[in-house]
Amino acid sequence: MACSAGEGGTGDALGAIDEAGVGHFRDAQVTSLDAALVVLEASPGDDAATPDATVGQDAEPPADAGSDAHVDAPVDAPADTGSATCTKTLTIATVTITPSGCPLNENVTAAPATLSYPCAGGTGTATFGKQTFTGTVANGQVGLQNVDTFIIGSSCTWQSTQRLEGTLAGPLTYSYAEKVITTGCSASGSCKGSGSCTVK
Repeated sequence: MACSAGEGGTGDALGAIDEAGVGHFRDAQVTSLDAALVVLEASPGDDAATPDATVGQDAEPPADAGSDAHVDAPVDAPADTGSATCTKTLTIATVTITPSGCPLNENVTAAPATLSYPCAGGTGTATFGKQTFTGTVANGQVGLQNVDTFIIGSSCTWQSTQRLEGTLAGPLTYSYAEKVITTGCSASGSCKGSGSCTVK
């Protein structure tokens, strides 16, 4: 709305506004010939508020996550490709000693031992008491060995070597041998042993 006023026509212009009524002032156009007051009301379209766009009218509808989303099929865990472990029980009931009565550094006659090895073949172990035999079990053949040391007297160190050899079906051959490894100690009195080991 734009207004300009002279000194003499203000009252006539205001009267015209009152006569038109407040409710009709929006559409009124009043011009006074005697006064310089001119009241012009903008056309209704000039101040009409632009209606808000309908919510969602032009917006893209939300994508249906359920229809377009790619869902992977469950994947089964891969099969365990590790080598399975097989076991056998080894028993050595008696050992033949030479010379007779010679003390051996052995635990094999104390109790049976469990032989553990990869079913596909590989490293095998069997522990008799405190002595562990290690070696190879493959292609139906067994080759295990234990090397240990012990003391005779006050300062003489000896080394014993025990072996288990043969087919996995059994029986295995057991052998025992020893030697002195301390310089200056006598090698006399060394012992030997042999026996049979069942496999179950």
